[in-house]
Amino acid sequence: PAEATADFAALMAPLGPFGPAPVLLAGVSGGPHSLALALLADRWARARGGRLVARVCDHGLRPESGAEAAGVAARAAVQNIISRLFLSILSVDPEDRMESLQEIVEGAIMEAHTVVSRKAPGGGTTITLAMVLGEQVTLGQVGDSRAYFIYPDGRIQAVTQDHSLVRRLIDLGQITEDQAMIDSRRNVLYRALGQPEPFKPDIETKVFPNPGYMLLCSDGLWGVVSQAEIFRIVRSAKDPSQACHQLVEAANTAGGPDNISAILVQFLN
Repeated sequence: PAEATADFAALMAPLGPFGPAPVLLAGVSGGPHSLALALLADRWARARGGRLVARVCDHGLRPESGAEAAGVAARAAVQNIISRLFLSILSVDPEDRMESLQEIVEGAIMEAHTVVSRKAPGGGTTITLAMVLGEQVTLGQVGDSRAYFIYPDGRIQAVTQDHSLVRRLIDLGQITEDQAMIDSRRNVLYRALGQPEPFKPDIETKVFPNPGYMLLCSDGLWGVVSQAEIFRIVRSAKDPSQACHQLVEAANTAGGPDNISAILVQFLN
């Protein structure tokens, strides 16, 4: 949309030119600002030595306010990370403690939670956030959007844990994976940004598959497109941008019952 393009241009303008990067990122989303924010973070990362921030927010809790919550969360998380990294890089006090990447990611998610609670009361959203530095990726997770590692040999590994009722029932052995896919409670979350109950996000640091990909997506994609089909699309597409559009098309062809977001990151040798 024209308004999203204008907003994207306004966000990108202050960042200046950028050079080579060790990763290639592309994404599409049901929200008008999500792609712009992901690419904003990517451009900032390329200009500053290869750091990359990517995140998916999916407004699955009260649709009337969830969309606003997702947009608020995305902006708050990315802006918080960028500001923290800038402050640590620009600090002139040698005694200033450098925050770890895990602390930065957790702080960004908690800031997003605070902003959603204040600016979109009653709304809720999931968030899956990834910060890539070299071959290291630090992941932050709240809700049931997911991050996957995709390997050339066909393996797809979920590297985040859903905070959903059906996931907990699976872990307790009360239902199977197949039963969870058709369970009427599959969209019920016990942890989400904007919810009043206190929580702590899942934070992990892993090694980025090299060669390989990282896919961040909402349940509107992983809930209706099989892992085998996801792998086929990613491997056959000419680039991550085409892959993301084809993934969204596949989810829509399968019925498109929910918001669909996908960000694909490829490690470049």
